[in-house]
Amino acid sequence: LSRKLSIMANAFSTLAERGIELHSSTLGLWSLMHCAFAGLMSDAQRSRIFELTRSGIIKILERNLWPGTAPFGYRKIPGQPGEMKKHRAEANVVRRIYKMRSKGLLPYQIYAILKKENAPSPNKKWRLKAVEYVLRNPIYAGALIFFRTKHQKIQKNPTTIVTKITKRSAAEWHYGERRDWALVDIDIWQKVQASHPVKKVRGPGPVYLLSRLIYCGGCARRMHIGGSHHGVSHFVCSTGWARKHNGLKSAPCKEPSVTVKILESA
Repeated sequence: LSRKLSIMANAFSTLAERGIELHSSTLGLWSLMHCAFAGLMSDAQRSRIFELTRSGIIKILERNLWPGTAPFGYRKIPGQPGEMKKHRAEANVVRRIYKMRSKGLLPYQIYAILKKENAPSPNKKWRLKAVEYVLRNPIYAGALIFFRTKHQKIQKNPTTIVTKITKRSAAEWHYGERRDWALVDIDIWQKVQASHPVKKVRGPGPVYLLSRLIYCGGCARRMHIGGSHHGVSHFVCSTGWARKHNGLKSAPCKEPSVTVKILESA
């Protein structure tokens, strides 16, 4: 069910409350004891797999090789683990992205140009986040950096498990260097990094009586404040936002918005 004990225990409890039994090919009907034992073993194995994977990646980086999948602009060389070669068409797009950014174009403007021209892209089509990723990836300057972020599975509620990504401190990063893989000059790369806008820290937004408590009657997704129209604030379904920003594949929700005043009055 999961390699994390807490998630497995919650899943087992949720199924048991609904009268659903779990059977395995080796142990037959599961009891709470089976769940606890399997959860502990899986959790321990998860930690061991992580440590083995981490040590393997570090050894590869020490040889100045790339341990992950080939980033946009490169291809892995068959029979030579960790070695990559430049992909001419994609590499030219990367260089062009940096050139446009160094001339003052913003990421969303670069994204619009690439999308309009149907330029070679990662994952079949261009997204704004893909442009931002290219502009921040140090491999394009010949620097190999791993373990910059930490991924954790978090159970938000009984039916939702999300991956939480947090930044690690620079002391935890691991480095390698391959100048022959560089697609842009280090000076251009540093200039582009310095041009990234500093994110403003937002203060708390307005608090409404039913904030985070309203769910759509059509698709059951959470509703949020979608701004105000003529000074009247509305709750709107989050499906439209998720389709636009998170690539949600479900059909558009046709449920109308509802004013905050009507809901609070009710």
